[in-house]
Amino acid sequence: MHQPLPSAKYNPPRINVNGAQLKNVENFANLGSPLSRNTRIDDEVAQRISKASQAFAGCSLRVELNTGKKSLKQLQINPATWEDLA
Repeated sequence: MHQPLPSAKYNPPRINVNGAQLKNVENFANLGSPLSRNTRIDDEVAQRISKASQAFAGCSLRVELNTGKKSLKQLQINPATWEDLA
């Protein structure tokens, strides 16, 4: 697929279906994700991270606990008795 340079003048496509020309739009949703003719990868990544954060919000505590146990193991402290250190 040809992709013009970012500095190139935008020429909207002319697509005809059964003799009727389709309307050009700036943005549309595809599988729940908004797309546009000038979507930047930074915007896409930020949106995906946001959706993933929402989807896994309930798992964050488990991840933090697992990270804490890993840190204790790296310090050669038995995670089973780490509460005794408090």
